[in-house]
Amino acid sequence: QALSYQNLSWVAGRQLRNEQGLAYAQKALPLFRSTSNTSGQASTLNDIGWFHCMLGAHEEALAACREALTLFEKLGNSAAQANTWDSIGYAYHSQGNHAEAIASYEYAYELLLELGDLYGQAEILDHLGDTYLETGAADAAREVWERALSTMEELRHADAAQIRAKLRRL
Repeated sequence: QALSYQNLSWVAGRQLRNEQGLAYAQKALPLFRSTSNTSGQASTLNDIGWFHCMLGAHEEALAACREALTLFEKLGNSAAQANTWDSIGYAYHSQGNHAEAIASYEYAYELLLELGDLYGQAEILDHLGDTYLETGAADAAREVWERALSTMEELRHADAAQIRAKLRRL
């Protein structure tokens, strides 16, 4: 049942129905806790954090993501930690706390570099570029977007077009 709610949460998120996604994730969390499923709890907490962020509740987002991060660290799940650091970075970025956003994205990038996750690295560089641009550091944004684009092109990933568009707008 917890997995079903979690899956419904993900589907709602893909459809940008953030309130519904949050509601499903909040139904999944106590079920994962009742079965002592630490991985499910951590993943759902990150989802809850993400939905809170999408809904503008940044403090709630950070609290849920920090709890998720603690659990992922106990599990030794570096990929999930990187994903959670990305969520934390986005929450900080959305708050206008750019220094913390940059630090969070850089930490996520380092984890993904160690894992060899090329797509994840490019995605984080894209987010980092958004933050740099918002701080007025256009040269830094261009540099990380060019690195992200190079990786996306190497992977022949459709997301390369979005990064290309950002570079053109600079």
